[in-house]
Amino acid sequence: MIKPYFIMTLIIYGLLGLGFVPVGWEAFQIVSFFMIYGPIFILDALGLPWLLENNGLCGAGICELTILGWGFVVIFWQAFVFIVLKLIMCLPKNQNN
Repeated sequence: MIKPYFIMTLIIYGLLGLGFVPVGWEAFQIVSFFMIYGPIFILDALGLPWLLENNGLCGAGICELTILGWGFVVIFWQAFVFIVLKLIMCLPKNQNN
């Protein structure tokens, strides 16, 4: 159980991390940025405090995350990877009789 979870985690974080590589993939970077930080901005818009600096009142509209915000991002994506892995492992096995 640990080995597939670790491999899947590395693959998903590797794909998400590609958005931070400055190679000129602007569209991919924008999509990956909002994939990673999307839950934070959605919860901030719904009124959950303490996830963004200055409670989301920044000049450009994209604020830095607080410590709680970073913790939420890590826990959210680890839970997401774990749920996806559980769903993949629960798929019926193809048994040729």
